[in-house]
Amino acid sequence: MNRRSATVLLFASSLIVMAGAVVAPSLPGVRAAFAGQSGVEILSRMLLSMPALGVILSGSRVGELVDSQGRRRVLMAGLLVYGVGGTSGLYLPNLPLLLLGRLVLGVGVAAVMTAATTLIADMTGGEGRRRLLGFQAAFMGAGGLVFLSVGGRLADGDWRWPFAVYAVSFLLVPAVKMVIPVEGAVAHEVQAGGKPGRRIWHLYLAAGLGFALFFLLPVQLPFLLTRKFALSAWHTGLTLGLMTMVAAGSSLAFVVLVRRISPAAVLAWTFGLMAPGLAMMGLAGSWSLALLGGAVFGAGIGMLTPNLNTWIAALVEPRQRGRAVGNLNTATFVGQFISPLLVAPFLEAGVSLTAVFVGGAVVSGLVALSTALFLERALAEA
Repeated sequence: MNRRSATVLLFASSLIVMAGAVVAPSLPGVRAAFAGQSGVEILSRMLLSMPALGVILSGSRVGELVDSQGRRRVLMAGLLVYGVGGTSGLYLPNLPLLLLGRLVLGVGVAAVMTAATTLIADMTGGEGRRRLLGFQAAFMGAGGLVFLSVGGRLADGDWRWPFAVYAVSFLLVPAVKMVIPVEGAVAHEVQAGGKPGRRIWHLYLAAGLGFALFFLLPVQLPFLLTRKFALSAWHTGLTLGLMTMVAAGSSLAFVVLVRRISPAAVLAWTFGLMAPGLAMMGLAGSWSLALLGGAVFGAGIGMLTPNLNTWIAALVEPRQRGRAVGNLNTATFVGQFISPLLVAPFLEAGVSLTAVFVGGAVVSGLVALSTALFLERALAEA
């Protein structure tokens, strides 16, 4: 893959993390703007998870289109849909329509994520693939730092302003048309046996669990910081931005780590770092400790996406790669979508956000332990 193609795909990938999290600092403002509406507490939080529902509903179909209609065509269409759905928050007048716009955004996310990742897997192989997928996740983290910080500043002025950031996707459409070939040269790298069998379902499950825990941060952390420390939206954006910056560094470290230990061990480390990060944020007595917890969490979550993408790209045949990546994206966003739904009953029952984060830490620790003890053997026997 040449440098121009890689750069465009990396910038397109950076939009993915922006889809949900860039408007996270706006959530308190949204809640205040629609305070008289029934169910505003859960509906305002659903602004972040509605793109996930869009991915869930379209992810598998998008994967099939990537395989049948071509990677570049789906990527360009996805960027357009992304921009239309994302910027709709600038002008839509009520909360139900805002949620619908976020659903459309999710369809764009599914297309951009699946097509970009499949192109990277097709046009590279071996060490080059691992390196570029690591860079992809790092760009997503770096984009999160920029977009979340900007979103926090914009939200301090008006809760609608962060939605304007989504318009950057329109600028990438002509770039994709100019530098991405209609079909990239496929790098054949399929493990013996060709069919992934049960193995791939372990990876889908790991993606769902990991991102259910991850989405505690953009959905619940703004409220935790506001209640405990009376911080502004900018402070929330900076906290989430630091987490994504560390995650970007962790994604780059994955390239080195996976040379020394197995993908299953990398997965155990991922959840093993997420656990103390969640606990520190939940129990933090100061904003600085919450920042540190976010950094520790970021060190873990940053390895999840490149590890699973690289693993799956090697497990499946190129002609089925789009579908497999689409299914992985669906699993990822199932986790994001159900995260606030799982937490809501506890909050309604009076459970504190501190207890929610500590509970997430316990779950993450158990996943890390079970992965270390059982997953590698299960994959070998599958």
